Amino acid sequence: MSGPDRPADPALRMRRRLVLARAPTAAEAEVLADRLRALPGVLGVWTRPGARRVTVEYLASHTDYTRLSRRLAELGYGPARGPCARLRRAWLTLLDENARANAKAPPPACCNRPPRPPR
Repeated sequence: MSGPDRPADPALRMRRRLVLARAPTAAEAEVLADRLRALPGVLGVWTRPGARRVTVEYLASHTDYTRLSRRLAELGYGPARGPCARLRRAWLTLLDENARANAKAPPPACCNRPPRPPR
């Protein structure tokens, strides 16, 4: 676990640009950023009023792309629609799952060679 005295594993630190179905106004962008920052593991949120994008930095060990997009949908800013957007959502979900799985993987064998059997 990370804390003030122990930094998070850089492999689990993600920065994602989320594309929204509609652009927030200035007041809505602030509320949106505050609600996303309230999620566990979210390190930073950057919004621009009038832009259909939100950039979020988070720890994949505490939250993931699916949870972020669900929170955006609850706030009325669902993800962009269409086949390309759907493919991108699936790709980002897979990247988060792979980062968590790789963090839990045992270290590889020395020099990537399996040990020799005894003679």
